[in-house]
Amino acid sequence: MNGDNSYAPLFFFYHTKGKEILFSSLPVESFFGSSIDLKNEPPFLNAFKGNDTENITKEWQSCLQLKEKETRNFSFNAATVDNNFLLFDFSVLSIGPSSLSDSSGLLVHIKKTLTSQALSLQTKSASNYQEDYAEFIELAAHDLDAPLRKLSVLIERLVNKVSPASDDMTGYITRIQTCLSDMRSMLDSLSLLSGFSGLSHRNETCHIDDIVREIIEELLPQSEDRKNVKITSPLPVLKGNRTQYRELFRNLIKNAILFSKSETIAVIELHSTLLLPGEKEYFNLSAPGPYYKIVIADNGIGFRQEYSEKIFEPFVRLHGKSEYPGHGMGLAICKKIVESHQGIIYAEGNASEGARFILILPQTII
Repeated sequence: MNGDNSYAPLFFFYHTKGKEILFSSLPVESFFGSSIDLKNEPPFLNAFKGNDTENITKEWQSCLQLKEKETRNFSFNAATVDNNFLLFDFSVLSIGPSSLSDSSGLLVHIKKTLTSQALSLQTKSASNYQEDYAEFIELAAHDLDAPLRKLSVLIERLVNKVSPASDDMTGYITRIQTCLSDMRSMLDSLSLLSGFSGLSHRNETCHIDDIVREIIEELLPQSEDRKNVKITSPLPVLKGNRTQYRELFRNLIKNAILFSKSETIAVIELHSTLLLPGEKEYFNLSAPGPYYKIVIADNGIGFRQEYSEKIFEPFVRLHGKSEYPGHGMGLAICKKIVESHQGIIYAEGNASEGARFILILPQTII
């Protein structure tokens, strides 16, 4: 246990079909201080006897119902014999089967803290959540990287062994290599997301107009389509992390290009206005100094408004991967960057009628 009453976190993979823990970063029974019964749901239920086991069971059942790549976070307090409390923070990610394995299950990260009073989910600060989430992502990316590298090496050796291969074998190998490439890209996105958690740590002068024009030239080099990306009003000069701002606008403009209609010329417009005092009050922005509203609008395929919050979650995809490539990480990264700059991002959309992404950003980070 550390000096701040927190313990080393536990990270394990739970195979839902076989009801077994396939690997863990620490001995599970030692972490919970109790025997593990794999017949129970959850298997560590014995550790919470004498507490609200109905609630922890309900939360675990909700995790078992997660769809592939969905996440769930919850906290649970367990009383100790000396009337203190152990706070367990759970972060759970659902992993589906791949072409390489039929295993599906839950990646579970648990942080345990000893406290003199019960803490609830509502009383935890946003910064603590960001730290826990970043730690979970870092652990998951690290633990998945090693087997991925081994698989890449094994496939390369297989290709050398069977060359020249039959058409069927060549097709299988190509599909496996595609899966490995997709997973590598996904891990890189996870690491990027983790790196954008918390404050930006920089207060550089960022000319957003120049940043956007650089991105347009990069994404649409020597293309007539570049004329259809219009900056209809001057974009502001902000203080912040230039690298993160570049990633933010690159993701948003790239999304607008990607989700354009095949039968229609894509038109993307960006404009900015100074936030009015009434708007600042509406968004509950109490920090001193001006804020700017920057809008990125397109005439693409759009989305149903009911998904306007869901699309900012990691791994969320509203469309098939074969039609629109990607991992559903871009908007989650955008949200992290905006939050690290003490701003707000939200989206407005209509199916088949385009989308608008609205950024509320301070001129200066405090």
